[in-house]
Amino acid sequence: MRARMIALFISIISIVGLCSISLLSPNILKFAADISEVDKKFSLQRSLLNDVISESQIMPKQLGNFKLKQGNLAILETGENYYYATYVNNNKNAISFIATLVTSRYNNQIWTERAYLRRCGKSLLTSKEHLDTQIVYVYSVCAELGYVVYNFVWKNGNWVIEAGASTGMNSDYRSLLDFVNSYPF
Repeated sequence: MRARMIALFISIISIVGLCSISLLSPNILKFAADISEVDKKFSLQRSLLNDVISESQIMPKQLGNFKLKQGNLAILETGENYYYATYVNNNKNAISFIATLVTSRYNNQIWTERAYLRRCGKSLLTSKEHLDTQIVYVYSVCAELGYVVYNFVWKNGNWVIEAGASTGMNSDYRSLLDFVNSYPF
């Protein structure tokens, strides 16, 4: 009886795993073909972001077709300003947004930690770093809980800016590109 229960449990786990893989596979194949095209379309035409900036400038109410749904400011333990928001367009595509003002003391450490590794962790599928450009940025793709997550992280002045789209939030890399290329900084 116990052996049957264990066999049944293993079968269920295997079926769930196969279903997750089959749901994720089309998305993985799609992103694999598109990653070089997506990261090349990130606009480097951005205004310099000063340390002193208003909340309405860092999180505008509208960016292209995206409207600010919710935005907040937090002060980190290190004293940095940390803005986080959700933007949504008319198609209900949601983008998560984070902007962190970092001091020079923590600048390199936070840039390294904030990039794709923090966003994806062990679920990182691929990433493309652009560390020798006017605006340093990283594009990454992760797989989390059966969804594909697309991320851009870039540095502008003393700010680290992150934007992400997930197939679980009804978004994809095209929505993310529209959003990041509408952001002026």
